[in-house]
Amino acid sequence: MKELVKDSSTIRPQDYSKYRPKYSEDLFAPFVETLKEDIGVEPSEILEVGCGTAHAGKWIQRLLPNSNLHLVDKNPKMLSFLKKKKLFGNLLEGMGENLPLPHHSTDGLIWANSFHNMDRGKSSLEARRVLRPHGAILLISTMWPRCEEDARVDNCLMEIKNYLIRESEERTDLELLSRPILNTGAFTCIHTYKVSEQVEMTAQDIAGFLKSTQPYINKVNTEKGFQTQAMLGDLMGIIEKDKKTIIFEHQAMIFKKLHS
Repeated sequence: MKELVKDSSTIRPQDYSKYRPKYSEDLFAPFVETLKEDIGVEPSEILEVGCGTAHAGKWIQRLLPNSNLHLVDKNPKMLSFLKKKKLFGNLLEGMGENLPLPHHSTDGLIWANSFHNMDRGKSSLEARRVLRPHGAILLISTMWPRCEEDARVDNCLMEIKNYLIRESEERTDLELLSRPILNTGAFTCIHTYKVSEQVEMTAQDIAGFLKSTQPYINKVNTEKGFQTQAMLGDLMGIIEKDKKTIIFEHQAMIFKKLHS
């Protein structure tokens, strides 16, 4: 029986890239428009912090082709994976609490499902430091997946969530996540919105998503590990070889910098 993911350094970039939701243009368009309106032209520098395999970065590159995109992640395996793809030039190893960029060096900063893994207070202060006076932040948090077409699948997903992720509400509550940003006194929230994504997924896809994105899942040779495997077995038994429509709801907030 395979071992489940124990910490973020053991997440396979290939699995993360394959099983994570890919987002959509609607999630990033309001942020791009905010930057263009405030600057008057296409912004020159954009930063994604905790980029993973750059699912967000790909959309920014597509929507702002003339901007200089910097991708920062603390996991060198993720950066190595991106380097081999040869799609991005500015790959930086670093943490949100200590960004490898100078003061007032970027127009926009993105946290796409990464902010909850950081020291939010320190990361918010770093955002204030590296953003230019007209800068903006895009904060994205994705809710736990749902399956409206099959109550049995939905119940299994919720059971796994409740068993594994005690702090899940704190991880996805935008009001809680945004407090450290607002507490800096340097930002104001100008836009809050949601974008739903429907993905056709097999049982293997769902299991891959759960295993590749939950770094605190225990090893299989623990009580929690055995129970998790049993839950995944129930889920795969229900779906079998069919595909189910899984709903990912992405929440987003845009913050404007008030002063330097």
